[in-house]
Amino acid sequence: MTASKSKRIIGLKVQRFLVFLFLAVLFWMLTKFSKENTATITANLQYTELPNQTLLADGNPEQIDFDITGSGFEMLYYRIKGADITMPLANNYSSGSETVTIPNETLLEYIQQQLPSGLEARNISMDQLSVKLHLIHSKKVAVFPAIRLEYEKGYYPIDSLKVRPDSVTISGPKDILKAYDSIPTENTLYSDVDSNIAIRIGIVENMEGVRAVSPKAVEISQKIAEFTQKEVMVPITLRNVPPNTVVRLIPKNTTVSFNVAVSRYQEIEAGQFQVVCDFSKRDKEESFMVPKLLKHPKGLYNVEITDKKIDYLIFE
Repeated sequence: MTASKSKRIIGLKVQRFLVFLFLAVLFWMLTKFSKENTATITANLQYTELPNQTLLADGNPEQIDFDITGSGFEMLYYRIKGADITMPLANNYSSGSETVTIPNETLLEYIQQQLPSGLEARNISMDQLSVKLHLIHSKKVAVFPAIRLEYEKGYYPIDSLKVRPDSVTISGPKDILKAYDSIPTENTLYSDVDSNIAIRIGIVENMEGVRAVSPKAVEISQKIAEFTQKEVMVPITLRNVPPNTVVRLIPKNTTVSFNVAVSRYQEIEAGQFQVVCDFSKRDKEESFMVPKLLKHPKGLYNVEITDKKIDYLIFE
């Protein structure tokens, strides 16, 4: 017998042995897994059908253990794949409660409904399932406009930002809502503003613990005008001069400069300003007083007194 023929015979014997071995293992597996067996599995819990006006609290059970009885092939599938069991909560909820309690019998029913017909659930690891909820409350809070405006040179607002509506309703757990008195809009920058603005902007919705905001956007408006510089000569008023004392201010009048809306330029006059020197607060060593602007029209910008010190002479 040649060496090559001998090798072929040995190869055939090995192949036959492997075929018989495979058939034996297959027969054993069919016999083993066709029998009914019991095993314990761990399933992930997924909560569904939350009651109206409630939220799922943290720290609820995430898994549940139970035995399943059935053929080995079906059990093998669940051992490899695992199981996800959904737990509907609404049917077991009592209005106003912060806990849903599902008794053992109902748990078994829910689990059995989600298993194939060939498997039977038994021996659940808990007598009852308690699921904690948060009741949803609502609260009205003021809207804080978080927008930033950069005005074109020579332009200023002639009124404050207006927000409509000026408040919104937020919803969430009661303890969380206590921390909020206001809620901001989205933080947005608007540059080179040179005309009236009317912006629709969203409310920030990712505030910690806040589950809903209504409405979700507000209107922000502001009137903008072109401004120009103007100066007026204002007489200085002297206060707190002792009796029988004559004080002469040098100068008697001072210039007040400011920026005013072009449309109001003609209506702003010196009589609408009041500049005062307080004799009791004078600098005696250097004989001067500091003028203070006590009154001026609203809506002006960069209002300044030209003379920072006012000299004086005393005649007694």
